[in-house]
Amino acid sequence: MLSAVKPGKALLRVAMGVGGVLVANLVVLVLLQQDVLHAGQVFFDDLLLRQSAGQQPLGPIVIAAIDDASVKAYGPPEAWDRSHYAALIRNARKDGARAIGFDVSFANPAQGDEDLATAIEESMRPTDGSAPMPVILGVLGMGQARPSAGKGLGFSSFQEIAPDVAKGRPIRAALNVELDGGVARELALNVFSGAEQYQPLPLLAANAYAAGTLDLKGGYRLETNPNRLGFGCSAETGACTYEVPTDELFEMRVAYDAAPGAYARQAVSLSSIADGQADPAAVRDKLVLVGAFPSKDGYAVPTSVDVTMPRVEIWANLAQSLLSGRFIAPQPLWTTAAIMLVLSVVAAGCFLRFGAFGWIAALSLVLIASAARYVLAAAQLATPANGHEQITMMPEFLYVDAAVILSSAALCLCLWASNRRACDKGAPADANAGASPETPA
Repeated sequence: MLSAVKPGKALLRVAMGVGGVLVANLVVLVLLQQDVLHAGQVFFDDLLLRQSAGQQPLGPIVIAAIDDASVKAYGPPEAWDRSHYAALIRNARKDGARAIGFDVSFANPAQGDEDLATAIEESMRPTDGSAPMPVILGVLGMGQARPSAGKGLGFSSFQEIAPDVAKGRPIRAALNVELDGGVARELALNVFSGAEQYQPLPLLAANAYAAGTLDLKGGYRLETNPNRLGFGCSAETGACTYEVPTDELFEMRVAYDAAPGAYARQAVSLSSIADGQADPAAVRDKLVLVGAFPSKDGYAVPTSVDVTMPRVEIWANLAQSLLSGRFIAPQPLWTTAAIMLVLSVVAAGCFLRFGAFGWIAALSLVLIASAARYVLAAAQLATPANGHEQITMMPEFLYVDAAVILSSAALCLCLWASNRRACDKGAPADANAGASPETPA
């Protein structure tokens, strides 16, 4: 124990210990800023999201599914007469839908394009005094994605909408899915090519639903310093209902509330709506998203293992996150650094007091702290937002644990070196401080 060591040597040992702890924490902070342990960290993030999936209501979203029934009625989707989409828009608006977004390519001209343009124009700019229903059509960024700090995700060009369809003046939205290690974990909030830029389909669709107006500029905004998304913003006051944190690329992490296939209970066959056979209550006051569902051409998501999610269902999850105010974000750097330092100091105290037995305390501290932080994050993800913004900070487990273990190793090495020098000079070693079996008795 320290009481058996001369005061000067005890202070030197403490100084060495503090220095070792600080150096170890600085090393781990550098690793954190470089995101060196990213793969291991997202494993825990995905685990938390899988555990919480299915615990929240799916919200006011219905999928107009391009499914087997629709294919049976109209044939292969790529050969459809687009008058079917026009009928879908007209019937959805007649039945009270508040907005409709298409995860469908309209790049090539096809039969029925003029009818579709007319339906879009009538829906968005009615002349009979009725409420408009925004219509959002998706476009894809083409070429290799080029992330750009402060701007978003860049592409060489955008896929065009067929000229006759474009006459309807729909709202255009990006359909690009950004993958992290092959998994759709983040959403690029701004996609651009030169001066041309679009926001993603779920953002524009959720905004159109929430605003109930065509003045979409007042509903959301991308802000800098710090980068974030303001959603539900008032055009008069500028105040936003939600302030969603993003990274330097204007990408937000997605708080998936559902596993693949969960929206099957809120899906209606596109053909049944277009043919006027669907129950009007299925779309009344809903946000309608149109796309292939179910589909084998899906993406891996955090809430599933070996099962993919159709793109239109990914958009449904993202739109629901924006409408409910439930978001996730990485734990802020300063809080991570504070937790790292506090736990490292506690572990260091155990080593200075108990010598090699400090390893037991340090490893116990790592396990207990990680378990507690996991349970707290899981509990928050399972709690409904109830109309208030809820941002769950995903704990940086690996970096905190790495700081404690590295600090412990550094302090253990300092104590071993101190004891070794004392023995080389003929001084008695501190029986409790030595961490190595090679220290002479």
